[in-house]
Amino acid sequence: MAEIKRQWGGRINAALQAGGAQGLGRGALSVNCMVSPQINAESHYDFFEELMALLQRLQGEWLDTHEGILGKFVAFFDKLTNIMAKFADAVQGSNSDGELDVDTRQILDEIDGLMRGDLGLGGEFATHEEAQDFLDKLGLEGLEVSWGTPGPFQLRIKRQLLQDLKDAIPRLDRHITPARWNAIIAAKDSIMERFNHISRVMTEKYQRVLQLWDTLNKTLSGTIDAITEADRVYASNLT
Repeated sequence: MAEIKRQWGGRINAALQAGGAQGLGRGALSVNCMVSPQINAESHYDFFEELMALLQRLQGEWLDTHEGILGKFVAFFDKLTNIMAKFADAVQGSNSDGELDVDTRQILDEIDGLMRGDLGLGGEFATHEEAQDFLDKLGLEGLEVSWGTPGPFQLRIKRQLLQDLKDAIPRLDRHITPARWNAIIAAKDSIMERFNHISRVMTEKYQRVLQLWDTLNKTLSGTIDAITEADRVYASNLT
């Protein structure tokens, strides 16, 4: 039984490392810590119970954390893109000189509303160090750790990122040249690309987590099948 445990732990660690788990944060590191030859089980039933406990812990620390953070960012990003869509209506006409009649006041007011709102993305990390480690693994400069007294700590969108977007959009309710409007659009798009980058990276990380989670479950299933078959052969040899 101890040999089977060692083989299972090695297969899980090998599969995760091959899939890039080292870049996925504290949940992936927990696999290396929790799957070990020293699993304390006196029977197959106890062993399977501990494997199920492992999966539940990984789901909470690893899969659910990525899913929850991504879900909150997507909700925020949807609000932001809806605001940016209002640029299509910001130009309300032009004068005889070819200047554009531009009104950006609603756009800026709605960005202000986002900045005053909750920019937290969740995560519920027990310590600041755990949250920072998770963030470091993501490698995203547009996010930060939100302090709590005491925790849980969480990730949060930096307000400065929204401030940079706001600063790129002057408050206008007058005519401007098409060249100036194009410059404003280019500056806005440059800042929005930083939000797009966060969205792409978080989505890719989550997809990798799902792939590794699938590998973990398939490996566990194969192990259980192997143990079950070994028991069946052993029992048949006794008869």
